[in-house]
Amino acid sequence: MRYKEPFTLYPRKISSGKTVWYYRTYDEYGVRTTGKSTGETNKTRARLYCLDLLKKDQLISKKMSFFSEYAEGWFEWDTCSYVKTRRVRGTEKHPGIKKSYAADLKNRLKRDILPSFQQYKLDKITPRIIENWVIKKRDDGLAPKNINNSLSVLRIMMEEAHKNKIIPSNPAELVQPLLVERKVRRVITLDEIRELFAKENMEKLWKNNIYYYTANLLAASTGMRQGEIRGLLKNHYFGDYALVEFSYGQFGFTTTKTNERRNVPIPKRTQIYIDMLCTQPWDYIFTMKGTVPIGSSKLTESLYSALELMGITEAERKERYITFHGWRHFFNTYCRSNNIADSKLQSVTGHKTQEMVENYTNFELSDVKEITELQNSMFVD
Repeated sequence: MRYKEPFTLYPRKISSGKTVWYYRTYDEYGVRTTGKSTGETNKTRARLYCLDLLKKDQLISKKMSFFSEYAEGWFEWDTCSYVKTRRVRGTEKHPGIKKSYAADLKNRLKRDILPSFQQYKLDKITPRIIENWVIKKRDDGLAPKNINNSLSVLRIMMEEAHKNKIIPSNPAELVQPLLVERKVRRVITLDEIRELFAKENMEKLWKNNIYYYTANLLAASTGMRQGEIRGLLKNHYFGDYALVEFSYGQFGFTTTKTNERRNVPIPKRTQIYIDMLCTQPWDYIFTMKGTVPIGSSKLTESLYSALELMGITEAERKERYITFHGWRHFFNTYCRSNNIADSKLQSVTGHKTQEMVENYTNFELSDVKEITELQNSMFVD
């Protein structure tokens, strides 16, 4: 049986009077394509040209997907090829990607990217289209940092399309991120902290809830992240220090943000209240039900409520950027302003780089003073 080539050749005269050979084929859906020039005036050379395209898998024009089609299934934990590739390159101690991070990427895709790009075919997304999207997001009031984070998601997706030869290049690579100005935080003052955690204010400010009170006290006096506090187990608490090995989030237990374990010293004042919580018959220290830790939103709301009752209004709190995570800023600033070596501070807070230590430091002139036994002198009863 004679071999039938997947293309047909035919001659066509062009405006110069020359005869050039064109070819037709069928796309992946069986539809005959429009004729394309080989650029050759000789049929044999035209045939060799088409065979070379066939060898390179470029003879048949593949139907280009819309972004909405391409985006289906992206960042799904068990099925997305990108996520699976990242996962297989990690270990239990040092995950290639965390479930919470994959969920964040998925949310950004759905919220910020898909509505703006779903109608475009992948090869029609240009750097200018992406630049216009960035401008539109900025005009809508989205913070530069959030825009940059979503841009990085688009960059990941388009780079994968480029690697898989769906598109010839990654247009997102040519779009520069926005400049992010560091927020000047007015960290909560030492006097405010002493009022907030004064024993006599337990009922007034914290409504006698020892869990909320102690969790915030622990964050203020150690700089531990909220997820690390929620995931703290009784067998990881040793009185004067705690072994921080896990974090607890929306998908349960995971490693710490840096994937490293560390020992965190606990001041005497904080120990008193943690010891009370450890009398409960649960593995978790910060739990009201025993089966799961206290909810993240509850801890944050308890802080905001206490601040409001103390006289720091919602408007002032937002203007000063006081959040639960802000306890890390306070602790970092407090220690550095009292001449604690950065190497020691990093070992306690878990910051990986000097840059992050700098980022979490918010000096004010009144903070730069000598204090001994910092943690134990933080609170005055």
